[in-house]
Amino acid sequence: MKYMIACLFALFAISGHAQEKAQEIPRVTLQTTMGSIVLELMPHESPIAANNFLNYAESGFYEGTVFHRVVKGFVVQGGGYTANYEQKSTNPAIKNEANNGVKNTRGTVAMARSSDPNSATSQFFINVNDNGFLDHKSPTRNGWGYAVFAKVVEGMDIVDRIQDVETGAAGAFRRNVPVNPISIEAVTIDSVMRMVEIQEKPESLEEPIELIDDEPIIDNDDGDDTTEDSAADELNDSDVTEEDDDMAEQDSSASSNQGEAIPAPDAPSKPDMPEPMSY
Repeated sequence: MKYMIACLFALFAISGHAQEKAQEIPRVTLQTTMGSIVLELMPHESPIAANNFLNYAESGFYEGTVFHRVVKGFVVQGGGYTANYEQKSTNPAIKNEANNGVKNTRGTVAMARSSDPNSATSQFFINVNDNGFLDHKSPTRNGWGYAVFAKVVEGMDIVDRIQDVETGAAGAFRRNVPVNPISIEAVTIDSVMRMVEIQEKPESLEEPIELIDDEPIIDNDDGDDTTEDSAADELNDSDVTEEDDDMAEQDSSASSNQGEAIPAPDAPSKPDMPEPMSY
């Protein structure tokens, strides 16, 4: 009996750290040339990334930008380029919150970044598949993963239509750009009331403590997104920049992680989908 009472007190002590309360959760509607996509932000799970995205949305930054990278069965990425494929000037990079326990499942929205875990700015991607290999695995440069900060609550059918469009080369990009540009025409912000569980958060997020360049990265697009199948050839191309070299090397190392999760559309046994990168 004493043991049971002790257990009950212990359970009460643990549950006492969390409580539910009604709070307003921001929603951002992206009115695109193919239809509306409504994103519900996750300010409790990813406060830094959610606030970052909200700041860009409120400032009008995303209006007139295009979805510059579409990889069927993988991601739809945008938030950084104009209709002329010119990269927009952004605010300072933010801290990576991928260790928040939220997975890169279908319909979630995450921040794109470079090989530096803490380099995300404005670019985001919508997962059109369960991309588990993008999740946080370890506090290392390549194990940090990609921070999910929102989810699609309306318009996933529009996202699916986008992932089905014909793609090719445009601007500085060699592939994966919609042949007919898909732009964000307007952005509106509102909110919904949700019962959320408020928990005590750790004093600080863990920082990368070890830098190991042995896993793939999804970067902010800088004009090229290579695949592992052509990485070696593209490293020899005269128009490959220093940033492109880094991305190609990352994509080349991705085979063991991506092969099981994302097969190539034309060759199920061979992966052909580099991670969503912020260029």
